[in-house]
Amino acid sequence: MTNEHTPAFELVVAGRKIDQRTMPARRFKVLGSELTTQLGREPTAAERIMLMSAATLSMLLEQETADLLEGKAVDHENHRKNVAAMRQLLIQLGMAKKSRDITKSDATPGDAFGAAIIEANTNGI
Repeated sequence: MTNEHTPAFELVVAGRKIDQRTMPARRFKVLGSELTTQLGREPTAAERIMLMSAATLSMLLEQETADLLEGKAVDHENHRKNVAAMRQLLIQLGMAKKSRDITKSDATPGDAFGAAIIEANTNGI
């Protein structure tokens, strides 16, 4: 789904306009459009390339999931690599947060009692 602020996801690959009558082409366009909408702004040229790669990975991941659910063999190592590549693309596009180490110093207490417990544990009381 697109809106007036987000451009349509065009199916031009390697300089060729792709026939949108096939089911895979239509699914690719939907995934690319949803990712573009999630980006929330006009993508740069580099972001368009990353969005296209993310749409491709999304299709591969969907196919692997469908195969798994249908009892077909799935290359688990390849699936993990595709998930990691997708995650990295989403992080680069600013659509996912990068994981980080969470320590006591990062914790924000919700109330005075919680703050007292954190303070007591930090000072070794």
